[in-house]
Amino acid sequence: MAKVGDIYLECFVADGTGKVTFEQHIVRTIRGGYVHAIQKSICTWGKLSKKHGDYGWLPSIDPMWRTKWRVGEKPPPKLAKTKAQAIRAEIANIKRWAEDDDYDDGITVASIVKKLEGMLKRERP
Repeated sequence: MAKVGDIYLECFVADGTGKVTFEQHIVRTIRGGYVHAIQKSICTWGKLSKKHGDYGWLPSIDPMWRTKWRVGEKPPPKLAKTKAQAIRAEIANIKRWAEDDDYDDGITVASIVKKLEGMLKRERP
């Protein structure tokens, strides 16, 4: 069950370059029977005033940065509690949907899956 402040990770492979990044989604509120998580990025988190150390959630966060799911249910498949789970989810996603045409010359789906599996090996204890 999710609590306010929980951090979920999403693994993402950029089309074109094949660069792997991790994005944080932080549970901000639980209300109305829903868990509301917001992706922490430059558009959602930043300096609020001229005061030293005054960082926080920026006002008016666009819906494209938000994710919600019902309380008691699992979060969307793209979100995971650990890096290893996030990598596994992205490997499954790439194997199912990606094509070699999505990436620049020399980068194939097989090479990206191999890179992700190497990252997964390093994540496991």
